[in-house]
Formats: sequence, structure tokens, C-alpha cells
Amino acid sequence: MIKRELERDPALENEPWERFLPRFKKQNVQRKKKKTKAARKEYTPFPPAPTPRKVDLQIESGEYFLSAEQKRARQLEARQQKQTDASAISTARREERFVPPKEAKPVAPAGGGKRKVERSAAEIAGSLVQKEAEGRKRRTRGGQGA
Repeated sequence: MIKRELERDPALENEPWERFLPRFKKQNVQRKKKKTKAARKEYTPFPPAPTPRKVDLQIESGEYFLSAEQKRARQLEARQQKQTDASAISTARREERFVPPKEAKPVAPAGGGKRKVERSAAEIAGSLVQKEAEGRKRRTRGGQGA
């Protein structure tokens, strides 16, 4: 309708019509997804086997026929076994802290690198005395360097 009116007007023939046309906001519309049909399961005329009762499991394992003392002894043994396993794990975890980390082997400098010169204890002591004397000179001069 707006375009028809603009076509009739000879003054707007060579101008762009964008300013007269409505501007719609673009909407991100969610598309409907097609529902997938679930595959049909094969028909079985027999129901699944019932889960065994606690008593049935005890009869199978032979625990049902034990006396009360024997049952308690079994439980105590199982508890102690579980406890020893847990303590072994915790001690191993504690010992991990005391294992020293693996150190990388020192790489020898390539051909022209500086090498440390081995010095005797007397030479090292002499150099320390000399450095201390230089420090005294600096302190007496008021902090000014040599």
C-alpha cells in the first residue's frame, strides 16, 4: 500500500524509499523440532524374573544357616578387613609427602661456557676479607662509591 502511493508521486521517483518503509526488528524465533518416534520394543509375553529377597540371597550364600555368633564373627572380620585396607591407603598417602621429587640432571654447558674454578678455603676466606674491607671504606666515605 505504501509502495503504491510512492510509485504515484513523481517527486519521489528518484529518491530512496527506505525512510518511508517500516522497519521491523529481526526476531530470533525458535523453530519447532520434529519429534522422533521411539523404537518399539519387542513384545515378550512373560514378565521379568522377580528380584530375589534378602532371605533367598542368604540361603544361596549359606549365611542363613549360620548361628548368631558365626554371623557376628563374619561381620567383625569384614569390618576389620575394610579398616586395614583404608589404613593402608591413608599411610601410603601420608608417605607420598616425604618422597623427594625427581631432579633433572644438570646439563653441561656447551664448549665455550664459563666453568667454575675450584678454589681452596684459604682463597675464599681471603676474598671475603677483601670484600669486607671495601665495604668499610664505602661506609666511612658516607656511602659514596669508589
